[in-house]
Amino acid sequence: MRYGGNTPCVEVRCGAHTLIFDAGTGIRSLGNALVQTANTADFDIFLSHGHIDHMIGLPFFAPLFVKDQVVRVWAGSLQPAGGVREAVRKLMSFPFFPLQVDALHAEIEFHDFHAGEAINPRPGVILQTATLNHPGGAIG
Repeated sequence: MRYGGNTPCVEVRCGAHTLIFDAGTGIRSLGNALVQTANTADFDIFLSHGHIDHMIGLPFFAPLFVKDQVVRVWAGSLQPAGGVREAVRKLMSFPFFPLQVDALHAEIEFHDFHAGEAINPRPGVILQTATLNHPGGAIG
């Protein structure tokens, strides 16, 4: 497509670990591909900020509907909104979405962090976070 298409979602493989940065509409296709290839061990999703174009695909991420799947959702800029757990609950609430977070089959963990922190989401993986220049604030 010349203009438009999916909103932000980037997959990064670190050995056996799958890290996903942002949950725009592209995460739907990614999730379907991961389930089809049986790559459904566990995932870490990092949200740079809470703008809808960076979160809208999360409720359509197929691994969330797989029993015994573990999905960890991380964010560093959502504390003013009550943290990443509350932001996702708001996204997946009536009247915006027919299912609530509690209806998903996967085990979902929520982790908040602050800009400048080094986080260790998986063994041997260290991410150094920083404030991003984005309207309303963002952390990457």
